Amino acid sequence: MLSEKQEIRTYILENLNSYKPDDKLKHETRLYTQLFNCQLWQDASTVAVTMSMENELNTQPIIDMAINVGKKVFIPRVSKKRFTLVRL
Repeated sequence: MLSEKQEIRTYILENLNSYKPDDKLKHETRLYTQLFNCQLWQDASTVAVTMSMENELNTQPIIDMAINVGKKVFIPRVSKKRFTLVRL
């Protein structure tokens, strides 16, 4: 039997894979707009962002915007079971 975490991952991946490219782009654009208009985003001097996989929300526009407005940007790195944040 799959663990609850694996079941959630499977469910999310199935949903992500079901989006048509145009619909995905519309959703991404809406989410970017909401994020960039959020007061927490505007006040933040540092952000941590994961690098997106193929069918996930494209995080590159978030990274680009953060850099363009002068925020410090960090991405997670996992090696040998150790988690660190690396500045871009």
